[in-house]
Amino acid sequence: SQRLAAGAAAAAAALASSPLAALAEEADDYEYGAVNAPGGLTIAVVGGVLAILTAAVPVVLAPGEDAFNEMRERDGDFSKDFDPRKNR
Repeated sequence: SQRLAAGAAAAAAALASSPLAALAEEADDYEYGAVNAPGGLTIAVVGGVLAILTAAVPVVLAPGEDAFNEMRERDGDFSKDFDPRKNR
């Protein structure tokens, strides 16, 4: 019984010293069940910017791929020159 009371007192002390409890008690105009979330427009704008940046990755990498293909066509295929089975 004393262990239960000590545990309950410790839990109550931890809850009372919680910063979230302090914030909830400070707000005089707090309504039960109210949610303080970022606006929907902010989330939509951030999501749109991320979608555009993700879609732009192939466009940004295309010049490098074009240069790689051009070098491969110009220089040929060196992999058959370094085939270890060929030197046997």
